[in-house]
Amino acid sequence: MKTVIFICGTIALLWVITPAQNAAVTATGNVSQVKDSVIKPQSNDSAIVHQILNECGLFTVKIEQVTVWDSGRVVSLDLSNNDLSQDGFKALPVAVCSLTQLRTLMAKNNSISSIPLGLFKLKNLQKLDLASNKISFIPPAIAELENLETLDLRYNGFGFLPPEIGKLKKLVVLQLWGNKMVELEPAVTQLPALKELYLKDNRLTTLPEGITRMKSLVYFDLAGNYICKPSLKIDAWLKKNDDRYREAQRCR
Repeated sequence: MKTVIFICGTIALLWVITPAQNAAVTATGNVSQVKDSVIKPQSNDSAIVHQILNECGLFTVKIEQVTVWDSGRVVSLDLSNNDLSQDGFKALPVAVCSLTQLRTLMAKNNSISSIPLGLFKLKNLQKLDLASNKISFIPPAIAELENLETLDLRYNGFGFLPPEIGKLKKLVVLQLWGNKMVELEPAVTQLPALKELYLKDNRLTTLPEGITRMKSLVYFDLAGNYICKPSLKIDAWLKKNDDRYREAQRCR
């Protein structure tokens, strides 16, 4: 194993060459050609994941059990608690924010009470699953997850969503079961790609009229809410989709 340093202006880049790659350099006499074709940059993602597991108290879990890799970088991390007899960890380690190529992050069935703001800098994130935690507040910075397609916030306990959620233009699935929302944030109805909206078991008494104009929406559920006397427009729209929707509401 040999280390080669490339100088780009005033920046030095560290690369690791395997014996096979070193032979290619010797044969061609051209390091740059080999670099472009086979040399990969070093990644410290493994060390970061090891730190995350330790901070979560997951000392016996192996890195390969919770990660998916692509081109030497972690693209998926699953910190979900599979032992429901335990409460899981209380804080999502800030080190997660250093996994800059992360596309999928799952941490369900824990006791997380807040989302570290650095998480919203993960621009490649496409799926975020924080279901069954204790999150009482969704920060406006969630709008920064511009590539997010699936957001699962079921069974947490927050009472509202920030208006900034309407900026998630690629969001396809939004799961909000089992929270304490008394109204649905109107900005949700402005999500152009949203196809699935899960609202069961909240405290909703009506819906924003913008939901009647959502062209992309193909599935939604409302069971276990309090939508007993909606506006005429919402009532007509709900009956058009399910003429027995009131039977699934908590109406007296």
